[in-house]
Amino acid sequence: MTKDEYISVCLKYSDYLNLTGSGTCYIKGAITIGEYQVTDVTYKYGIIDSNKVIGKIWYMCYSPDKKTIQTKPKICYYANTKEKFEKYIQMFVENYKKVKVKLKKYEIEKDFK
Repeated sequence: MTKDEYISVCLKYSDYLNLTGSGTCYIKGAITIGEYQVTDVTYKYGIIDSNKVIGKIWYMCYSPDKKTIQTKPKICYYANTKEKFEKYIQMFVENYKKVKVKLKKYEIEKDFK
């Protein structure tokens, strides 16, 4: 996928992702591998070529402290097409929403203890 396609997908999911000035997407308010990274733009063979952008997505979400949402650092998908990249972002969004619902349920249960 091209860098422009990568950016267009990130912007489409701006409720969940921040796009930095350098053109890398990060999840809002969750931690992956010590950084706020959900997607990472890399280049095939380490060469900067805007036609060979690869998106890296950590899509599994969980809440270790029942307060914050984090992504698991071990399960990662690589996408070299816009379609795959968007599919994996959608998987992340779905997991994020599930964890968000669990946190809301926890807050409600806590109020009634």
